[in-house]
Order: sequence, then C-alpha cells, then structure tokens
Amino acid sequence: MRFQALFYFIQVANIGSISQAAEQLYITQQGLSRILSSLSHELGVPLFIRKRDGSGISLTPQGQKVLTYAKEVQQSYSEFIETLHQDSHGQRKSGKSLFTLYASPLFCISILPQILCALQIQMPQIGFHVQEYSPLRLLNETELASDSLCLVNIPDFELKKSERLQRHEIYFSEFVVS
Repeated sequence: MRFQALFYFIQVANIGSISQAAEQLYITQQGLSRILSSLSHELGVPLFIRKRDGSGISLTPQGQKVLTYAKEVQQSYSEFIETLHQDSHGQRKSGKSLFTLYASPLFCISILPQILCALQIQMPQIGFHVQEYSPLRLLNETELASDSLCLVNIPDFELKKSERLQRHEIYFSEFVVS
C-alpha cells in the first residue's frame, strides 16, 4: 500500500466526488478511480458507494473505518519523519540545517528522488524534510514553513490566486541524472 493512495482516498472522502477530487489533485479521473479501486481490492472491502441521487459518492461503513485509520497513518507518518530529525531536546540532529520541501504527488514520484540525491551530494550539510501535499492544499495551506520550497504542478491562473506563493523558474541542469 502506498501513502499516496491513502492520501488520495482521504481527499476523495472529504470532497465526496471522484471527478472533483481528481480536478483538485490535478490528475485524471480515470487514474484516480484506478488507484481507489486498487486500494479497495487490496483492503478487501468496498470503500465508496454512489449516492442514489447521482450527486457523488459516500463512504461505506468499512470506508469510514478506513478513513479514520488513514488519517491516523498520515498524521503518524508526519510525526515520525519530524522525530527522525530531532534529538531528545527537540533540536535537529547531526548539526545539519533542516530544509522543508513541500511537493505534489507528481513530483514526489517522478523527479524528486533524483533531485534529493543530487542535492545531498552537493550540499551534505543540509537535511531535507519532504511533505507531500496535493497542489490545491499547497495553494491553500497557511502553515507552510517560511524557509521552505514548494514543488507543485499547477496552472499559472491557479497560482495567481495565492498571495503567498511565487512562481520561480528553477533549472537543475547541474543536477540532471540520467
């Protein structure tokens, strides 16, 4: 099971519509449906049922249980990662500066691993804490660390709605891994 599948499940459950969730996550409805179907098959329980009036979907009783645990898993994972980077006094371990990197799922599964490997070689004194958020959550999140970077795939018209985020072209030509 992938954390991304649980995250997508949480998003769909909160929104109540696969098509609307897919739009907000910037993925195709078919791709999201496939991910949810695989998760349901893996868990061996139906997660959603269609509403009779055709206005969307709702959680099955098993889906409600899965949602509760999925949220706990997501929270525990975030706390686990944060704990790894702190010593017993709440200070960062190993004297490394810790830099928070927020990324959309697309970046987390595509180019981010190669970028992080290259950055660790170039800047071993810096530790990276990666948080995976949906593009929409990154736009609306108010608790982003001030010394952070967001890697997100969103159209420019959506970015213009955010007062806090700025668009910067980033070139990683020296970090290209083939």
